[in-house]
Order: sequence, then structure tokens, then C-alpha cells
Amino acid sequence: MPRKVNTAARPVIGPPQALISRIDHLRDLLCNLPSALPENLTHSLYNFLMDPEILKEGGHFSAVSHALEISFETHLLRLQGRTMVFTEHGTRLDTLVKLLKMGVKHMSPGERTTFQEAWLERLITAAADSGARIPSKKGKGGAQETSKAADDVPAAKKCKTVAVIDVDDDSVPNNSTAVVQTMPHAATPSVSRPSASGAVIIEIDDDSEPEDTPTVPQTLLPAATPSTSAHPATSGAIVGNPKQSTLGSFGWQKAKPGEVVAYWAKAREAGAEKREKELAIHKKKAENQKERERDLARIRKQRQRKKERQGKPTKSEKKLDATALLMQGADAAAHGSSTIPDVASLSHPATQGWKKYRRGTQGGAVQGKAQKVFWFDPFLWAIIEPAVRRHGWSAEAMVKALCHKHPVLFDGPNNKFHRSTLWNQRSLAGSGRTGILTPHPEIVEEIVKTLKGLRVSGCVVNVHIARSVMIAIIGKCRSQLLDVFSCSENYVHQFLDSTLNWTTCQATRAAKKIPENASELCERTFFRLAHAIEHQDIPAKLIINYDQTGVYIRPNSSQTFEVRGSKQVLVLGNGKKRAYTLGIATTPEGPLPLEQVWSGASPGSLPTTKADGYREAQDCGFHFTFANSKK
Repeated sequence: MPRKVNTAARPVIGPPQALISRIDHLRDLLCNLPSALPENLTHSLYNFLMDPEILKEGGHFSAVSHALEISFETHLLRLQGRTMVFTEHGTRLDTLVKLLKMGVKHMSPGERTTFQEAWLERLITAAADSGARIPSKKGKGGAQETSKAADDVPAAKKCKTVAVIDVDDDSVPNNSTAVVQTMPHAATPSVSRPSASGAVIIEIDDDSEPEDTPTVPQTLLPAATPSTSAHPATSGAIVGNPKQSTLGSFGWQKAKPGEVVAYWAKAREAGAEKREKELAIHKKKAENQKERERDLARIRKQRQRKKERQGKPTKSEKKLDATALLMQGADAAAHGSSTIPDVASLSHPATQGWKKYRRGTQGGAVQGKAQKVFWFDPFLWAIIEPAVRRHGWSAEAMVKALCHKHPVLFDGPNNKFHRSTLWNQRSLAGSGRTGILTPHPEIVEEIVKTLKGLRVSGCVVNVHIARSVMIAIIGKCRSQLLDVFSCSENYVHQFLDSTLNWTTCQATRAAKKIPENASELCERTFFRLAHAIEHQDIPAKLIINYDQTGVYIRPNSSQTFEVRGSKQVLVLGNGKKRAYTLGIATTPEGPLPLEQVWSGASPGSLPTTKADGYREAQDCGFHFTFANSKK
């Protein structure tokens, strides 16, 4: 059964084509406004944008109307007695066309009809009144098509130009004349037709306006000369056989099949040759640059070797150079200046009076010469202060300038160490102090011997192991010291640094992450336990809270104390753990005995009954067992 075809007309969603055509016609008019109008004025009233508030409240019709009223000042047209015209041309008018198309797209059918009558036709008339003219377009059959006028003004009659060409071979070219006649013509184009006298009449359409059609003065036309041919000469005949010029008239010829291939082959060869030349030039430049750098490096090396052979004298050598001293004295004598023997003593004038009377015995102790210069002395500070201001409180620049300008006065102030050296220099070097253990050298010797023995055997020595060793030795030798001495980790660090010159770096270790809903999870667990205990009637002695933890007998670490600056740090048994599992269980009725779980599969892995403290552990309720596992 054939499928039924729905022949009902579909509803029109967008604006009608007639409305869009009128908007396009307005666009063509705006594109052809007279060039005499200003273009894109700086202070222009043309702001074709829709107000968001009006668009939200009244819709697109109200928003577009409001934008047009503001741009063209329609509220002043009636008061001033003038019509709406366009005062400029440019890109802002393209925005106007976009605004109109966007507005009619969202308007209702009634609003579109009102908009076309109230605004669109009015804008078209304003464009025509402003001098907009759409140029003609060439048709298919060679005729000229003109655009319809925007308003209802009847079109004026067009004119055509008729050229009469005499094709008679007997006509005399020198005596032939051409007459051009302008006359009205119909809408349909006319073609060439032969005349009765053998001449060809060609009618040429003139698309210009009637008022713009030029008139040829009679004086510009040459007078007709009677023809000597047998046929009567027609007035206005053009002698010759004129025809349209082509590309062949200028020497152009169609390429042959082989010429195209040869042309492109030649072009490729030329391109390849050009690239080869460029590569050669680039390669030569690179070689020249490399040779230049090699020459510069050779020159620098020669200068360096020359300086090494000459040898640069040190400051002490300069001071002890007798020739330099003699030359300096000669220069000073020549310039009439005297050298200053002791700047430090002169900078302390108050001490010079009583120091010279201290000669020993009854006269008092002999006072030595001043070693440090008092730079704030008036005769020195008067020179230092301008240098401070000139160099912006830069110590290095200030000292350099003063030493250069006054070498005798300011020969002493120079940096003995570089800034990085001073920064890295330890303020408190290891001095061997041990605090409370100073009166007990035998304890210090025993601790040092034990810690060194552990390091020689390759064991890890960290702060915990060192503290355990120190507490054990102190408790064995002088246990009463532990009553007032806790042997803190800070003290252990200071002891190892000052006594053994050992140092370490604490490794950064990521802590275990706690989930964000930890409190919620704990609350859920609590309610589950309460529900099970209540509804299953579980007795208190069977509610056991059990936890286990690993206890290291010898803590492992990848770091150990060693002599400062050691290149190789050997560690023995770092991958093996020495630990047991401690199980701790409690019930609401009371705690349960502690449980030690040792790795192993037999009682041989447990502490023997003769081990120190075994009986005390049993009295405290410890229970020893083995894990019976591989680990």
C-alpha cells in the first residue's frame, strides 16, 4: 500500500522571504550611499544595540524600535520639521542590518507587519533621500539591468546611442565620418541591423540617468564629406572593420602539452639550485663562526698562560716590596705629603696620653699599640660619609672606592671571607663539652667506645639507639645521675656533635592519611556494636577490644651517625628487622594479659626461661607464643 503524503502546508517559523528581501534591498542602498557623507564619525549617534531591560520586558519589537528612535532622534524630527536621513556611512550601518534581521527573526507575524510599515519602508526612503543609488548589473544576454527604485517615483526614459558604420569597401577612409546619435529606447536591448545603404547600425544602451546624459555639441562633430564610391555615402559612417581585442593581440599563445611540463621542470631545477646556494652560504657562515670562536678561545688561552707565567703578586708581597715602598715614599715626597704610620693609634687620641707613661714596674703595665681602627673618628668619618651616600650603603663598593682613593688610610678594611663562607661557617664549632658527663671521663670513654664499635660493625646508630646506649652505660656506672638527668634527644645530638663530630639529617616521612569522614565511620561502628550487644545478649567478658603493634628491638633506619665528610657510609643488616608483635586486649570486666608473638614455627624462637626478666614478665601476666608463620 503506497505511503500517504502529507500535503498540508507547513507553518512558517521564520520571517517571510519578502521581508528579508526588503532588508537586503536596504543593505544594498546603505552600501551605495554617497561618498560625500562622513565615514564612521567619532562622536556618532548610531548605536544600533538592543537594551537588555527593554528586550526582557517588551520583546524584540520594542527593543529594536527603541534603538532606532535613539539613533535617528525621531522625537526631534516633527519638532524641527525635517525628514529622517542618513548622516554617515560605514561599518555602523552593517550593525543596523544585523539588528533588523535578528529582530524580525524573533518577532510575531503581527509585529513584523507593523515593523515593515513603521520602520523598514521608512529607512529605505531615508536611504534613497540621502542619495543612495544601486549600480546596474550586467545581464545574461548582454543587456543592462537596473535595480528597482525604492520609492514610487516613476523611472525616467533611458537613452541609447546609435552608431552607423559603413561597411562598403569602396568608401574612402579619409573622407568617412562617424555620427553618434542619442535617442530614447525601449526596455529590450536592440541588436545591430543592416541599413538600406549597406551600413551597419549598432545601438549602444546608455544606463546613465536622463539628466546625466551628455549632449554632443554640433561643433565637435566633423563635417560630412561626399563619398567618391558608387554607393551614396551615409552620414556618420565609420570606415574599417573594428573588432574586439583578445589576449592573442598582445602576443599570448596557448601552451602546448609539453611546454607546461618543461616549465615546471625548469622551475624545480631553479628552486633546487637556489636551495643549494642557500645551504652553501649557511654552511660557510657556520664554518666562519666556528673558526672565529676557535680563534677567540686560543687568544684567551694564550692570555691566561701569559698571566700564569708572569705570576700575580699577592697583597703581602706588594707590601714587602722594597722598591714599591721606596717609589711610594718618593711620590709622597714629590707631592709634599707625609705618610701616616699608625692609623689605629691616631683614631684613639684619648688613649695616647696615658699609654706613653705605662712603662712597666712602678709606672704600670706596658700598653700595646691599638689594633683596631675607630672609623667614627672625625678625621676618618669626614671621608667615609660622602662615600656612604655615593654608593648607597653598599659596604663592598664603599670600601673599594675608599681604598682606591686613599690607599694609606684605608688599607685595612677588606673582607677576609666571602659571604657564602661566612654564612656556612659554624658559629659554635665542636668544643668537646659534654655537660653533666664532664666530671666522669670514664663514662664518656665507654659511650664513645661502644658507639664507635657499633659503627665499625656496620650497625645503624641513630638518636634512639645512641640514647639507649648512653642511658644503659650511665645507669650501669653512675645510676644516681639519672635522677637529675633525663638524657634528652637534644643532649644526644649535642654530645655526638661535640665529642665524635658526628652529624645526621632527619628524613621526611609522609604520615598516614585519615579519611575525611573518620568521625562518621567511628559513629557507625559504635552503633553496630551497641546493636549487636543489645539484641544478641553478648556478655561483658566476651566483648574484647584487641589491638597489636610491632615493637622494634633494634630500630632500623637508612641514616646513621658517622664522621663528618665521610664519602662511604657502610650499614650492616639494614634490611632485617628485629621486632616482635605485642598483643594488647581489654574487656569491660578488666584487662587481659599482654601477649608477645614472635616470628617462628617452634618454641625455639621464644625467649628461654633463663632469660633476664622472664620470671618478672610471667608474674605480670605476659604470655609468650610463636606465630607459626613464614614471616
